[in-house]
Amino acid sequence: IGVSMAVAGLIAGLSAHALKALVGRTRPELWMGAFHFARGDDSSFPSGHTVGAFALAGVLLFLARSVPLKVVAIALASAVGISRVIAMRHWPSDVVASAVIGLVVAWAVSSDYASRSANWTDTSREQPASSIVTP
Repeated sequence: IGVSMAVAGLIAGLSAHALKALVGRTRPELWMGAFHFARGDDSSFPSGHTVGAFALAGVLLFLARSVPLKVVAIALASAVGISRVIAMRHWPSDVVASAVIGLVVAWAVSSDYASRSANWTDTSREQPASSIVTP
């Protein structure tokens, strides 16, 4: 699960930076409106913190067996998103969309991990013990 979290975090971070450069939405603290174009680090969409938090929490949500761990992970990721709105660094719509982006990345990485894991543990190709010839 740790490797999946690292991969999801990397993909989420790269995606967030690419989208920030393309979208260029101003931050609420600039008071220019949600649809005024901003450059570079001033871009509000998406929230990189929220994308990353939900990508990591999403991997736990999709792969962990512990229900309390899943609940805590999503609660902490939600707290990150809410804090970004309260700090006036992002519009609420930025945070909601960022959570979706993070969860989609987590789902893709988790699905890949699950399919690879299933192939590693597939015992249908093993020979039954009775067919092994012993001297």
